[in-house]
Amino acid sequence: EPNNTFTELVTEGRNSESRLLPILFSSYYSNLFFGVRQAAEIDCLRVAIEDLTDEEEKNWALGALVCSVSSRAYSYGGHFAQPKLDCSSRDKVKKLAPEMLVSWGQSVSHEFFVRLTNLGNESSNVKFPIMEIAGPWEEALSTVRSMIHSDPVCIYLDPPYTRDEYSRYYHVLETLVRYDFPEVQ
Repeated sequence: EPNNTFTELVTEGRNSESRLLPILFSSYYSNLFFGVRQAAEIDCLRVAIEDLTDEEEKNWALGALVCSVSSRAYSYGGHFAQPKLDCSSRDKVKKLAPEMLVSWGQSVSHEFFVRLTNLGNESSNVKFPIMEIAGPWEEALSTVRSMIHSDPVCIYLDPPYTRDEYSRYYHVLETLVRYDFPEVQ
């Protein structure tokens, strides 16, 4: 319906239990962390990934999209604790605008294609499968013990690097994966 406002579409996306509505990044993060075209690319790619029927392919594609979104974001050091765009004064906007326009002009779709293609090429050369096992670490190790029997394995534990709350650094990426239209302020 052409008369729907973003607010109505977000409410519809939040309440939909069937198909993802491709407007989350366009309505939440365009002209903030991403350009308008980039946000639309992210929405379209995320919805297309959800339509994949093979769970392993879906996970690889979603991983490639997370990396692509992280690398194309206009943010500080690849995290999302705060937008880099600062519109508090005309001078700040003038200073950041050239860098922002270059960043927002980069294609998320192209980055996704390159990353997914590279993952496909590299994964065909891998002798052993890679599996993610959710934590906490004690439960993850217990799960691994029940799976491996006597097979040799390599385990990589990724602990927090600080005592800081991580959610503020990765909320955009978590929203990308969940695509759940969270309440924002």
